[in-house]
Amino acid sequence: MAATGKLGGRPARNIAAGLFPKVKAFDGPLPEGYAGIEFSTPVAPDPWHVPGCPVWSGPRDGVEIAPDDSDLVLIPVTITKRVDG
Repeated sequence: MAATGKLGGRPARNIAAGLFPKVKAFDGPLPEGYAGIEFSTPVAPDPWHVPGCPVWSGPRDGVEIAPDDSDLVLIPVTITKRVDG
């Protein structure tokens, strides 16, 4: 992410498993004691996402399929905070 400025996402693998790759996030700041990143992006999330859990799927404006991996989508991000675990 630091080198490319892009955040990637793959198809969900858990209870809400899916076939299509998506960048998945939670709205708001990281809770105290959690590892992860906070970021901003100029790309609007998908309009049908669950409130509080934005996702970005594509291809569409601002969401690209990785050139070497069709199971990976990428969005441009600016990392505003990073907490290592």
